[in-house]
Amino acid sequence: MSDQRPASDALTEEDPDEQPEPQVFREEPLDYDLEELYNKDYASLKGEPFDHSPHAQPFLIPGLPDTAVLTDKLVRLNGAEPQTQANFFTSLNIDEWEEAGDWFLDRFGETIKRLKDVRREKRKAARAFEDEIEVRETAVSKKRVLTRAAMVEMKTSGSAVLQGTPGKKR
Repeated sequence: MSDQRPASDALTEEDPDEQPEPQVFREEPLDYDLEELYNKDYASLKGEPFDHSPHAQPFLIPGLPDTAVLTDKLVRLNGAEPQTQANFFTSLNIDEWEEAGDWFLDRFGETIKRLKDVRREKRKAARAFEDEIEVRETAVSKKRVLTRAAMVEMKTSGSAVLQGTPGKKR
């Protein structure tokens, strides 16, 4: 037998003298410069909303004042380019984001309600059409019965009239 181990065992075995590599942390951009951050007190930082970005520029919508309510902004951006809409949504804080989500849910609910109402009207129209077909079919059936009865009566009375006439000579 050989002393060689399978390659998979060699990969999992650790050298006890080897020091683990130190973890390298990526430096994430901070909301504040280090000097500004050191000068801020904890209470003011704690009082800021979680999603507050001090460097974020407010999203300005042409034709609307900065004080416009969110629903007006959403209506105005309804037909805007997707990138413009994305920039707008990234500028919202968490409360505005949730309010915008509620607005979209309301619009979706209205659309579904209109769809449901249209489907209901379509079924109502189909039902009225089927009722009209039933009325016409009943009238045609009655007329067919009357026509057959009249034909049978004409045949009977015609036979009675012809009984007294001489037959065909051969």
